[in-house]
This record gives sequence, C-alpha cells and structure tokens, in this order.
Amino acid sequence: MMRARSLLGGVVLGLAASAVACAQILGDFDDNGTTGTGGETSSHTSASSGKATSTAATGSSSAATTGTGGSVASTASSSSSSSSSSGIGCVDPANPCDCDGDGDNANTPECGFDGGDCNDHDPLVNSKQTMWFDVPGSNGWDYDCDGKDEYEYPDTLICKPQGCDTSTQKWSGGSVPDCGQMGPYATCTGNMITCVDGQNLGVRTQGCH
Repeated sequence: MMRARSLLGGVVLGLAASAVACAQILGDFDDNGTTGTGGETSSHTSASSGKATSTAATGSSSAATTGTGGSVASTASSSSSSSSSSGIGCVDPANPCDCDGDGDNANTPECGFDGGDCNDHDPLVNSKQTMWFDVPGSNGWDYDCDGKDEYEYPDTLICKPQGCDTSTQKWSGGSVPDCGQMGPYATCTGNMITCVDGQNLGVRTQGCH
C-alpha cells in the first residue's frame, strides 16, 4: 500500500513537472515568436512606408517636377527672345533684320534703322515697293512705307481746245476716286475748235501704295 502511494505521488509530480515545462515552452514561443513576427511585420511596414514616402523618392519627384518646369520656362524664354532677335520664323533665320526676305531691312532700333521696311513680316510692304494695289494690306494702303496713300491714277481730264490731247487717259467726270474705288476713265476727244471729255474707256479701280 505504501509502495502504491509512492508510485502515485511520483506520477503526479512528473505530470506537474511536465505541465510546468510545457507552460515554459509555450511562454517562450509566444514571447519569441510573436515578437519576432511583430518585429518582422513592423520592419516590413516601415520598409514599405520608407519606399512610399522616402526622402529620395520625394526628392526624385521634386527634381522631375522642377526639371519639367525649368524646361518649359526655358523654352518660353527662348521662344520670346527668338521672336525678336534669333530669326526663327524668318525667311532667312541668319538675317532677322530682313525677316520677310523682301530685300529691305526693318526700320527698327534693333536693326540700327538700316532700312525702310515698316512691316518686316509682310513682303508686300517695304520702302522699295513700286506695285499698286486695289485692296488694303497689313499697313493699310501705305505699301511703300512713305507714310501716305499715293494714287496710281491721280489726275482727271482737262480738255482744252488749244492742242487737244486725245491720247492721255485720265479720270472722267472731274473727280478722283479714293483707293480701291471705281470710276470712269476716258480721253479727250475733239479738234482744233472743240475738245471735250468724251472718249469713255470704261471703268477702272483706283490703285494705291
């Protein structure tokens, strides 16, 4: 009987020791495993957070934005200066003072007032223009840059009996049409006794420059 009690006591003590050992193991596992997992998770989160908001990434983005802005600003500045001095858009980019290529330099301070072109972006307008036009242009009717409108046909017929001129063609009716306006054109007709405005040649349009 005493022996049975001793055996039973030993079994109980053994089970108790095993329970303590198991509790110890579980405690260690919980401490190490959970902490380790938490640390790993924490570390991963921190690493992910670093990639998303890192100074390097932000700096890179900032640099890219600044670079793009700088490029646009530089282009705009270059474009602005080129329109007045670099020759871009001109017939001959190497000669911005004759931008329209009409052979007459611009009459501007930048070009040293070296020419008489009052609109260096229109080849029809320059101080050397000799053609006549029946419609206004970029400088109005002043195509030759002399500051005034000149008539192609400025005179009206004056028919005199003495030496009647029957060949010269002029405006009939006593008035000169304005630029772009139409009117009758004629010559005098007559002889040694009479000379009248009577040889109608049709209608013309007044040209100007």
